[in-house]
Amino acid sequence: MFNKPYLLIEACIHLTLWVVYFSLSRNLDFYVVTLEQAPMTIPQSASASLLVLATFYWCYFVVPFCNRRYGFYWSVVAYFVALFAIAGLDSVHSIHYQEQNVSVVSEFWTFLFKHTMWSLLSLGIKRYALNLKRSELVKERNLALAQIELAALKQQISPHFMFNVLNSLYSTSYMSGDTRTSRGIEQLSSLLRYMLYEANSQKVQLQKEVDYLDNYIRLQMLRFSDDVELEFNKSEFASNTHIAPMLLIVLVENAFKHGVNTKDKSFISITLSVKNSVISFEVSNPIVETKTGGQASKGQDGGLGLSNLKRRLRLMYEDKHALDICTKDNVFTARMTLT
Repeated sequence: MFNKPYLLIEACIHLTLWVVYFSLSRNLDFYVVTLEQAPMTIPQSASASLLVLATFYWCYFVVPFCNRRYGFYWSVVAYFVALFAIAGLDSVHSIHYQEQNVSVVSEFWTFLFKHTMWSLLSLGIKRYALNLKRSELVKERNLALAQIELAALKQQISPHFMFNVLNSLYSTSYMSGDTRTSRGIEQLSSLLRYMLYEANSQKVQLQKEVDYLDNYIRLQMLRFSDDVELEFNKSEFASNTHIAPMLLIVLVENAFKHGVNTKDKSFISITLSVKNSVISFEVSNPIVETKTGGQASKGQDGGLGLSNLKRRLRLMYEDKHALDICTKDNVFTARMTLT
């Protein structure tokens, strides 16, 4: 549970807070306002503690959840509704234990102030905990990016030499009239150029990523043109739309690797749409049998490519992404959403 430092710090803050609270609350009579008020009974003290806990953890968990899920407006509504309800309950409960007649209104405002202070303390600690978490994620992301960059550098063995060789092969095949081979070499050269010079960036234009996909698909169709029927639907999107590089290709590679059967005609469907700055990408392919007689989907949804993709999404997009994988009617579908 505490494999990350921010979780341990957060737990220590909570533990320290409640140890101090329960140590002092008995002497302070749980925030008794007037010196004339009689000491609290054990049931009254217990109920007062429960209401304080309710205020604190409502603001700590529920209000931030409403903000993430439903927006700022509903989080404010959840905050004030709970605050007034708990303060009202606390004031009525307090009057019940008092012998003298006390105004409900005056007690309500007193307890409203008390629970407001606890709610603000809760939100402050939550903000601090979130900042700690973001700081840890930034460190982890920077470390992962450094490792990725190092791995990429290790793989860049004389890239200019590789391009020179490919250009020579392209010229030779083109001059000899082998347009199919020359076209394949040209597309392979484009793929390598993108991987070496664009993929190291934090973000790239979505159009460049789509061009990379198009080149990859054309190259694969040279190999599987008789075995695969492919459909790539793309919606229009703004030229300033950006995405982390080499994310979309993982799902397409996965489809070609696990969804193509050379014995029967296979169908791969790819859909890319951008709406309100939300990028949606979906790839579907049939489930084919492997040479051993098993189904490819068993390795398709748990392979190294998808595992790396999930890790990159967590590092690059944190809670601003979704990756849904399902199998239905013998069709494997992967849906990725980036916000």
